[in-house]
Amino acid sequence: MGIYETLVTAYDELFPPAPAAQAFFGYARPKRAGRPALAIDLGCATGAHVALLAGTGWSALGVDPSAAMIAAANERHGDLAGIRFATGSMQDVDGLAPPGSASMILCVGNTLPHLGRSELGGFFSRSAETLEPEGRLVVQMLNYAKLLAERPASLPDIRAGSWLFRRSYRYGDDGSVVFATELSETGGAENPERGETVLTPFTVDEALAAAGAAGFSALGVYASWNRDRFDPAASTVALIDLRLGP
Repeated sequence: MGIYETLVTAYDELFPPAPAAQAFFGYARPKRAGRPALAIDLGCATGAHVALLAGTGWSALGVDPSAAMIAAANERHGDLAGIRFATGSMQDVDGLAPPGSASMILCVGNTLPHLGRSELGGFFSRSAETLEPEGRLVVQMLNYAKLLAERPASLPDIRAGSWLFRRSYRYGDDGSVVFATELSETGGAENPERGETVLTPFTVDEALAAAGAAGFSALGVYASWNRDRFDPAASTVALIDLRLGP
């Protein structure tokens, strides 16, 4: 079973959306002919951020490569007006909507590092094709400059409800990071569900350079949805807010 299929049942408890995320996304700007602005959430998992977007007037499309995640998203949020879900990857972004039709694209929850290093520039170029002028691209990922400097063997456990989620890292000679997980319920830690995936540890500077080459400018780089200042040496997470155009 893949790493994300093991997480479907527990995902919403382990990773609830931050209350400040909705304000960070903002209300949808009115569109011509009364159509709401479109936001696309790449790597939407069980759809919690898509539901937040719908609550502030967006027409929202949630996309995830895991069919199990999309099935859960439809079950939990599919009856909300103005949203839909589809199975697909980040690299499909330019085929999800007509060119220039999206007002915002989200790539949050450390989704970007699932790309290979050679795919980074293409992702930003495809996102630029899909966005309207001055559209936003919001990228959230771990601060890999800090992580690679410290090379921790594991991250802190996450406990939520009856769930225990353990995370560990192995560092490849090719610069990749193998992210391994163990998920168990209370009393079942001796038989956890395990999964692993290979990540590319893009730094914030690498992401900004690739985004700039595709025509994006940075509105800000933050450590949280509250727009706390990002410190490259200390922040665990990087939240990059980009705009298409100067």
